[in-house]
Amino acid sequence: MYFDPPYDTWDDKLSFTAYQKNRFGKDEQARLAKVYKELSDRGVLVMLSNQNTSFIQTLYKDFNIHVINAKRMINSKASGRGDVEEVVITNY
Repeated sequence: MYFDPPYDTWDDKLSFTAYQKNRFGKDEQARLAKVYKELSDRGVLVMLSNQNTSFIQTLYKDFNIHVINAKRMINSKASGRGDVEEVVITNY
């Protein structure tokens, strides 16, 4: 199972999280991590991508965290484009 949630935000930067009326914030990230663990405990192969933040690293510390560099070519501000660190998290 693959999860591609709205990415976690950095506390010191404005980030887009409004894919819907309700924001996908820290509480929702923690709730998703709980579902991820429950699925893993049931033997489901699980993968998730997210922003590389200390919060996400902490939530998924018991799993395999692969840091990758990704390019962001689309942003309303040119300064927001460029390389960013993301994580791909697996239980396998």
